[in-house]
Amino acid sequence: MNTAFCFIISASLVLSGCVSAPLIYSMNGDRHKYWDGSVAKAADTTTSCTNQLSYLAQHYSQPELMAIGDSLYNGVQSLRINWWLSEWAPPSLVAIRLGLIEEKNSDRTGDRNFYGPQYYTQDAAPGATQSYGFNLENIPGLTGLLSAPRRQAEALKYLALQYQPPNGRQMVDNIAFSGANSSDMFAWKAGDYRRAAIDAIARAARGADFGALADAFLYANAYFVLNPTKNTCLDDLSALDQVELRQPKRLMINIGSNNGLYRLAFEAASLDDAACDTKFEDKITVTKRCNAATIREFITTRYLADLRQLFLRLSKIPRLETVYFNNLALPSQPANLVYDGKNYKSSLFGTRNVSPSELNNNDEFVHQVNNSVSSLIEQFNQRSGPNFVYVDQSGTLENFDYKKCVDEKSADRCNEFRLTISAKNVLGLTSGRDVKLDNRPFEPGGQSGYVTGASLSTKTSQGGLFSFDNMHLSTVGYELMAQTVLANMKDDPLYIPAFRDGRDTCPNRGEKGFGNAAEGACAALLTTPGWSYADATRREFNFLRLGGEDESKRKEFLRALLNFVSRFAN
Repeated sequence: MNTAFCFIISASLVLSGCVSAPLIYSMNGDRHKYWDGSVAKAADTTTSCTNQLSYLAQHYSQPELMAIGDSLYNGVQSLRINWWLSEWAPPSLVAIRLGLIEEKNSDRTGDRNFYGPQYYTQDAAPGATQSYGFNLENIPGLTGLLSAPRRQAEALKYLALQYQPPNGRQMVDNIAFSGANSSDMFAWKAGDYRRAAIDAIARAARGADFGALADAFLYANAYFVLNPTKNTCLDDLSALDQVELRQPKRLMINIGSNNGLYRLAFEAASLDDAACDTKFEDKITVTKRCNAATIREFITTRYLADLRQLFLRLSKIPRLETVYFNNLALPSQPANLVYDGKNYKSSLFGTRNVSPSELNNNDEFVHQVNNSVSSLIEQFNQRSGPNFVYVDQSGTLENFDYKKCVDEKSADRCNEFRLTISAKNVLGLTSGRDVKLDNRPFEPGGQSGYVTGASLSTKTSQGGLFSFDNMHLSTVGYELMAQTVLANMKDDPLYIPAFRDGRDTCPNRGEKGFGNAAEGACAALLTTPGWSYADATRREFNFLRLGGEDESKRKEFLRALLNFVSRFAN
């Protein structure tokens, strides 16, 4: 394979490479594989559930790593999930560093001891990949828009109720799913999601009901993640039940954004607004999943009570050694809220403005919630059981909070808050500007079309750490999330020595930038040749057809559209 890499950027700012010097690539060539074709042995479904669960407990017991949580660990970007977003979710990125997913010559067909959900169209090229949700990187015309709920209803029905993953795995290691709140980790069983999915899919199939589509996506995706082979004996297990059954050595958790936090950041909601929006939320969610009157209550009383119950049960799992728990991002840190010189306004979702003082108060409120979680973890570490590790994700986002710095200072004093990717050392370009990514809404520059190689730096005018929905991270942003977890794993015996001995800081890198290093040894797995170019033929590059200067007139249409489908903002 040619070692002269070129790099491509999509809406989610996935930096990936392609071969040959002319800075072009083939959508169907140079493909790589993520599955070796092996099929897991199934439990005998003719026996009792007691026998089947005993079989599953034995054959899926004590994995090295599991993950539970919400869309950020599911891998959602730009309001959709598919097979390759699942493969590049933060838990998989951590698993690579622990040697649980072997990657050689950019193929993942070697030893594998960590599995995410194997979504339909696994290993398919971009044009044949099925995405679930509302794909903001490929927005259809009006006719396609109105038919989206019906088409997604068909796809989600197949995923949740019929599709059998080709690898045959009845349980997977990453069981995080979009839309989950803290209670969902134990209060809802897989079968609950199945029943809710059937109802929501039927509603979505009847017409242009985006609320029903949002419900169908949440419930159908959750059921598929928790029970990919539709074994009825797993229908009575929640995500936490599965962890207790399998007893992993390590557990990663990211939960809490759907306890109202996303509404502060993406709808510019108030802490005293209703925990669930009764105009949009279906009756099942309002009556059974919110468990709080206001956002303030949902993200404090309910959230902390749920975590106490969650930690208590985890502390009793005999073989569980370490739990890595992510804290909450502050409401101001995601890309969506933008300062207009007087107030912060929602860039995509909602119409309400937030004053700087209210936003600061919201940040301080969530900061205090994080402090309470840290104290709770300290309490549980005084007991017998696993070691609970508090992972400071908001601290990482603070290090890259260029948006806040620019609001308070001049732009030339804020460069240290941008993620710098060296044009020479990483991109291999003999000339051209370094790429600088930040936490503002993504805006490309220049004309429409695919962005490759030397044009990359001129095409990225701002943003890049968040995907096009302004709330879920881009792949580079997810890499930062994974690195924050890995920073707490340096003493783990599985942590690959090549990444522990200092090479992962990369020679020639700035304080917060990425420079050159041996293949696979750089801190940014997805911005280094050898880790990134594997997906060059798998990405969807539709966004810049909408986002270039020629289509800037579509901005107001897009904003109206996103307000119309803002139920997806969880």
